[in-house]
Amino acid sequence: MGKYAHLKGEISGLSRQALTRLREEGLPATPDYFQIFFEHYAGVNPALSRDIHALESIDETSLDVLYQRHFPAVDGQSLKLQEESQKMVALILERLSATLDQFGDDRQQKLESLKEQVSQGHVSLETAVHILGDEIGAVAREYGKMRSSLQESLHRMEALRQRYEELGQRARRDFLTGLLNRQVLEEMLQEICLGEHRHPLGLVAMDIDNFKEINDTYGHLCGDSVLKLFARKLGEYVRRDDLVFRFGGEEFIVILPQTNLAATYQLAEHIRRHIAEHVFHLEAGGQLSADISLRLTASFGAASHVAGESHESLLARADQAMYASKRAGRNRTTIAAHPEHP
Repeated sequence: MGKYAHLKGEISGLSRQALTRLREEGLPATPDYFQIFFEHYAGVNPALSRDIHALESIDETSLDVLYQRHFPAVDGQSLKLQEESQKMVALILERLSATLDQFGDDRQQKLESLKEQVSQGHVSLETAVHILGDEIGAVAREYGKMRSSLQESLHRMEALRQRYEELGQRARRDFLTGLLNRQVLEEMLQEICLGEHRHPLGLVAMDIDNFKEINDTYGHLCGDSVLKLFARKLGEYVRRDDLVFRFGGEEFIVILPQTNLAATYQLAEHIRRHIAEHVFHLEAGGQLSADISLRLTASFGAASHVAGESHESLLARADQAMYASKRAGRNRTTIAAHPEHP
C-alpha cells in the first residue's frame, strides 16, 4: 500500500482531522484539499507539511498551488485513471462525512435520552448499564466497519496512484531541464487568475542573453548543457514556495505566491545578480574538446497580477517587460506596465 501502509488503525482519525481542518478553514471538502490535509496529518509528506506551516494564511489559491507542487497532474494517457481515483475519493468523503455526523448525532441523542430516563426513575441503573454496554459494542462495530471500508478504498487509491504517477511526472516536466513545463504554467495561471484569490501574485519572466552565440560557437549539445545548468542554479536562487518553469527555448518563468510587485522586482534582481556572478563550468566531451567556463547574464521582466486580469495578459506583460530589458542593453530587470484593461 506504499506510503499509507503503516497507518492501518489511524486512517479514520486522520480522515476526521482532515475534514475538521477543512471545516475550520471554511474550505470545501474536495478530494484535492482532503488529500493535502490527510497526508499532512499522516506525516507521510514532510515537504508538504513544511509548506503548509510556512503559509501565512490558508485559502483555495494557496492550496491549489500546494496541490500542483506536491501531487503531479496526469496527461491524456492516464486521464481515465485520475478520474476514477477522484470519484473514489469523493465517494469516500461523502460516506465518511455522513458516517461521522450520524455516528455522533445518533449516539448523543440516545445517551441524552437514557440519562433523562435514569434521572426520572423510568430506567434502573442495572438496565442503564446493560444499555450502555450494548451501545459501546455498537460503536465498536460501526467504527470497525468504517475503518475497514477506508482501508480497502485507500488500497485501491494507492494502486491507481502508482499506475499514473510516472506518466504524470513526465507530462508535467520539461524533458531537458526537468522543470515544470509551459502547459502546467498556463493551466495553473489560468486557474489562479479565474479564481478569487485574496493575496498578491508575482510573476518573473527571464531570457538568457546572447544564447544563440553559445549554440553557434560550441554547438547545440553544449547549449542544452547550459540550459540544464541554468535551470539548476535558478532553482537554488528562488524561495521555497516559488514555482519555476521552462517557458520555451532559453526563456524561463517564476511564479511567486503571496508576493507584491515590489517584492517581485527585488527577487528578480536577486536572481539576476547571482546569475551574472556565477561561473558555469562545462566539462569536455561530445562537441567540446576541452573544459570551458562561461559567464551568463539574463534579461528580466517583473509583473504582478491585477484583479480581473487574464493569465494571457499577465504573461504578455511580463514578457514585454523582459524584452524591454533586452532593448535597454540586457542584464537588467524591467517592471511591467500596468494593464490597460484588466
